Amino acid sequence: MGRYRGGDGGGSLAGAARLHSGGYRRRHRADALAAPPRCAASRGLHQHGTRRALRPLRRRLPGGDGGGLGAGRHARRLRLAARRGQAERHGRGLTASSSLAGVCLRVCVLCGETTGGDLEGIPAGRRLYEALLAASTGLPDIEVAPVDCFAVCDRPVTLAFQAPGKWSYLVGGADPDRDLADILAAARAVAASPHGIPAMDDRPPFFRKGVIGRLPPVPL
Repeated sequence: MGRYRGGDGGGSLAGAARLHSGGYRRRHRADALAAPPRCAASRGLHQHGTRRALRPLRRRLPGGDGGGLGAGRHARRLRLAARRGQAERHGRGLTASSSLAGVCLRVCVLCGETTGGDLEGIPAGRRLYEALLAASTGLPDIEVAPVDCFAVCDRPVTLAFQAPGKWSYLVGGADPDRDLADILAAARAVAASPHGIPAMDDRPPFFRKGVIGRLPPVPL
């Protein structure tokens, strides 16, 4: 056998093997780097490496490493956005005020007429209206207005609490001889509430028992 050029006789075969294997590795690496990627995923792996290419997938997919954490943050952001949108829709056009500005008490002046009214023949609704009108003389921010009928004839006396940009309440069963002070207190509670819905502790007994319904404010 011939001797490998540049080496001694004993190491010619080992040296040739080393050179051959080294050249093969270099050619294989060059071919791998020069080969074009076959798809987008392989291109990402080829250019950026496996860890870097899969990192966005782990963030987006719940099953990937760290995906649950990213999905949780995304869900929390969606919930917060929904709450903000709901609060904006609920509060749009509403005004918070601690005064009685614009509070209107509308009283059905025909309530009690079919039952005979009082001894003088005056309906209970008319008496309540006149009593509230006199009691609100020193309260310029309270308006008292008569209404012919609320169509709730089985719950006399019926009256409504209204304020601009706030919820309106329809309450029945008011007694003109017993509930005059409580009606004014309920008007203050409606005015003090940011959206016209008074707290349960601020509602007089006749208000808690007599609520027929409430209506949302008209959008401005």
